[in-house]
Amino acid sequence: MNIKMPNYDFHNCFSPREFEEFVQDVLEIKEQVPFEISGRGKDGGIDLRYWEGKTKIIVQVKCYQNNYRQLLSVLRSQEKQKAMVLNPSRYILVVSFTLELRQKDEIYQLFEGIIKNREDII
Repeated sequence: MNIKMPNYDFHNCFSPREFEEFVQDVLEIKEQVPFEISGRGKDGGIDLRYWEGKTKIIVQVKCYQNNYRQLLSVLRSQEKQKAMVLNPSRYILVVSFTLELRQKDEIYQLFEGIIKNREDII
């Protein structure tokens, strides 16, 4: 059975902060764990986190308007290094627009060893 998912324009529905809160709600249901949301301002690469014992899940949320080049530039120049320093047991990247499969593959390769599963690029 092939189910076609709607293509929502989250960029125009939410402010960046509202999108983070939306992602928090969705991931808490999906993962069945409570995520903390970071305060406004410099977040050190953490928008959401769940930390329990040795389990450290970091979520980075990016609200861009269908601009893959800008997203990739920020991921390369800023977010990858932050994620390496944080060294989470799981790193989830959520973006506000639909990525092509080749784009997901490129991000997965960029974050090799950090993003451990392609399904963690949402």
